[in-house]
This record gives sequence, C-alpha cells and structure tokens, in this order.
Amino acid sequence: MILLTGGSACGKSAYAEELCCRSPLPRYYLAAMKPYGREGGRKIKRHRALRAGKGFETIERYTDYENLRLPRRGAALLECIANLTANEMFDDDGKMGDPCPRVLAGVKALNGQCDLLVVVTNDVGSDIRVYEEDTAAYIRALGRINAALAAMADAVIEMAAGIPLPIKMPREDIFPRELLPRIRSRRERPHEDRLPLTASLETAFPQAAAEPDFSVSSSGTASSAAAAEPDFSVSSSGTASSEAAAKPDHAGDTHNFHHADFREANKMILILGGEGSGKRTFARSLGYTDAEMTRNPASPLPVFFQLEQVLLEDPSLADSLPEKLLRKELVLCCEVGSGIIPLSEKERLAREAIGRACVLLAREADAVVRLVAGIPMAIKGELPRRSSSIGR
Repeated sequence: MILLTGGSACGKSAYAEELCCRSPLPRYYLAAMKPYGREGGRKIKRHRALRAGKGFETIERYTDYENLRLPRRGAALLECIANLTANEMFDDDGKMGDPCPRVLAGVKALNGQCDLLVVVTNDVGSDIRVYEEDTAAYIRALGRINAALAAMADAVIEMAAGIPLPIKMPREDIFPRELLPRIRSRRERPHEDRLPLTASLETAFPQAAAEPDFSVSSSGTASSAAAAEPDFSVSSSGTASSEAAAKPDHAGDTHNFHHADFREANKMILILGGEGSGKRTFARSLGYTDAEMTRNPASPLPVFFQLEQVLLEDPSLADSLPEKLLRKELVLCCEVGSGIIPLSEKERLAREAIGRACVLLAREADAVVRLVAGIPMAIKGELPRRSSSIGR
C-alpha cells in the first residue's frame, strides 16, 4: 500500500495513476467524491480524461468501503481520503459522527483484496484560519486518519509540484521498489552536486534577520527601502559570506554559486516554499539583488517572484504563463495548496491554478528547490556548476 499526500493540484492523481499503471490488470479507480455542481463536474471530467486509455475500471462509491468487494485482485487507486472522510462524517441530514473507524476499516479491507493499493489524501491541517467546530472536527479527524494510514502503508510519499518526495520507504524484501522508479533517496544523489541540506537560516542566510520591506512598482519590479546590500554567495559548508569581507578564494568550489552561473549554464530554477520560508532570501544568497526581481513576465529581469499573487489575480494564466517564465533564471512561488478548500470560487480556482502552474514549471525546470524553515532542499536536479559557455 502506498499513501500519497500533498496540497491541492500538486500532481497526486497523475503520479498515483502512474504507479498503478506499473501493475498488471485489472486496475480499479475508486471514486469517493460526490458530484457537486458545475465545478465538481468539471473536476470529474478532467480526472476521467487523465485516466482515459490506462485500463482503469471506475467504481463510484462514497461510503462503506469495508463492504466493497472487488471483482478480482489487482491494483486499485482510492481517491480521495479527504472526500471519503467527509462522506463518512456527515450524513445527508448533516448529523456528524466519528469517521475514523469506518474509513480505516474500509481501507484495511481494500488492502486485503489488492496486489497494490494507492491511496490519495490531502494535507488540510496546515491552515491558519479559524473554523467553526464542525470543520475543525473534520480537520482533526482527517489528520488522525492520515496518521493511521501512514502507519499502515508500506510507503508514504508527499507530492510537491509533481515531484514525489519520500517520507516513508518500504523494506525491499516485502515491497517491489520498481513501483517507485522516480524516487531517489538523498543518499543516491551525487553529494558534490546537490544543495547543502544542513544549513539553518541563521548560518546560511544571516541577512534574513533584516529582511527589507518589498514594494511593487507599476512596472512590476520589486524594490526595497533598504540600502544596497553586499553580494552573498553560498560556500560548500552552506554558510553565506559577503564580498565586502575577507574570505578565501573559492574559484574551485562548486557550491560557491553566483547568478552568473545560471546565465552561463542557461538554467531555470523553480523555488518553492510556504509564506516567509526564505525564498527571496535564498535568491539573494545566489547573488540576485532586489532590483532584479519582477512580477512582470514580459520584463527582461531574471527573477520572477510572487507567482501565486499573479495567478490569484488571474487564474486563467495558469496554462500560458509557465511557458513565458521558462526564460527566467529563477521563479519563486508560495505553496498554497494545503488547508481546507476555500469557500470562495475565485480562491478555489486560483489555488488549483497555482498548483497546475507549479507542476508545469517543475516538469521543465532544470532544478526545483524547496525551502522549509529557511532550509533549502533540491527536490529535482542540482544547482548548476560554473560554466564557461556563452550566456543568454
């Protein structure tokens, strides 16, 4: 059993289907989402189009998976636990019960009938909003169910911008690792080419303590009221140093990155993270200044930031904007897919658009860097080496 988690539109469904398609027929798609309105109909239609031609038999079932009997053993994709939990928790009259025993018993029964069971769930607990008690109880229940499923699962994978990140990996003697072909552990990545993973925000990016106030001009360029700051570079130890200070010669250090490396190597790097996680601070540590950051995709400036704000203003740009941004050197976006589905249709569409855009960008990017509490992790590729090739 494989549990996939992550925020909205982060690529969970596509990867879940890919995993199931590596298993022989029969394949079952277990749909737990009740159709609701035009928006729900569009989502169901899109998922059916994604599964077309992949050999899935669709079974729509909204509750009581404990008593579901599959026609034959095979691979099954259950999507998703967030919907199933809501269905089991609230009846048609709005009365609330404890969904945990029924959901867990249903998944356990399914797992006993499958050669491979892929279960998709959502991260809804990372949300600052205060909700009414019914919604808060749902969030707590789904959190408990996710924890219990993770303990039950052979593998747990978080999806970020379409990239699978292993949280729990199976023992090779009880689970076929070929089912997880796209996942590499950090031990398997070349040490000399990957981003330093152990640096804290204070040691790697000391300038973050005095992060300047940003404003956006009418041209879409980010400006700062702070005085000109020194040029920072990241050493192989993960510490930042200033050109103004005395330091040894790092000409041969492949981790002494400067944005000239990106231009010469013709690279595009996608930088992700939550609000205040250090995305712009990390961009500055690579040598980019605030004056090189823009929200205007047509600008020649090398760094595009606040992609999430641009798509919040116009979600229809989700499919066209990523292609334009591939010409940038860095693209910064806040991860916004976690938490309860917003009540506002505009916010729901924007959240889906931001997730789709990040998946498209990550697919084409040379590297994807994710920041957690100020710590950068290369989740795709490596930061480029210095190159003597002609720049852009």
